[in-house]
Amino acid sequence: MSQSRLRLNLTRIFAIAVILIFVLGSTEWSERNQFVEETLFFVGIALVGFGAAGRAWATAFISGHKSERMITTGPYSMCRNPLYLFSWMIGVGIGFCTETFTAPLILGSGLFALNHFQIKAEEKHLASAFGHEYQAYLATVPRFFPSFRNYTEPE
Repeated sequence: MSQSRLRLNLTRIFAIAVILIFVLGSTEWSERNQFVEETLFFVGIALVGFGAAGRAWATAFISGHKSERMITTGPYSMCRNPLYLFSWMIGVGIGFCTETFTAPLILGSGLFALNHFQIKAEEKHLASAFGHEYQAYLATVPRFFPSFRNYTEPE
């Protein structure tokens, strides 16, 4: 089975599991502590909003240039995979909107695992396409969790 086929099947299984969690899961916070319930929902909405804005920002930097040259400024100067990072935030945010702690944990872990396989495949492609330039980028910019010390804006 090819790598992309395996990723597609894993994504489908993960999506089915997430749907089952949402359908079968429940929260007890409304009966125990409404403040916790509302806080979890607010954190979820904030993460979804921040993730969506971040995806738009990262997409603006890479759109139309992905195959032509390496993008190493803006969000790509802080982490090599900002689109995956912001998508992960959206997934965790959706999990928090269920007003539970287990849904964001499951969603975050599952997305992190799926992204790991996608990132590995993309790194192989970028290494062959951009060679030494990509190797230098690998040495200075973290894969997933951002480092703000490297942030640079384009000219």
